[in-house]
Amino acid sequence: RRRLYLTLEPTEKGGILERIFEILLITIIVLNIVAIILESVPRYAQEYGLLFKYFEDFSVAFFTLEYISRIYAIVENPKFSDPLYGRLRYAKTSMAIVDLLAILPFYLTFFPIDLRFLRIF
Repeated sequence: RRRLYLTLEPTEKGGILERIFEILLITIIVLNIVAIILESVPRYAQEYGLLFKYFEDFSVAFFTLEYISRIYAIVENPKFSDPLYGRLRYAKTSMAIVDLLAILPFYLTFFPIDLRFLRIF
């Protein structure tokens, strides 16, 4: 759990694994923004719609796993060390809320409005 926390937490000084994860995370975020922009162009949406869908599915799975991992490992931070209340306190932080808002629209597909624009956050 400690190793996972150190890998996921950008404020902790880490080694090569942490740098690789940080670069991967930033790359996927940027690619999602590009995909959202490109998908708004009807020609690209029609031609590459399936590719956009697969990328969205991959991204949501990746960010869901990251969110769950952060909730699991956050108790390694002394500020959030309580197993229940520490995790709940972390879940109410602005960064955790932004992370949740990025994946939540995918899981709320039963609502008739398109909330995918929230992924940009």
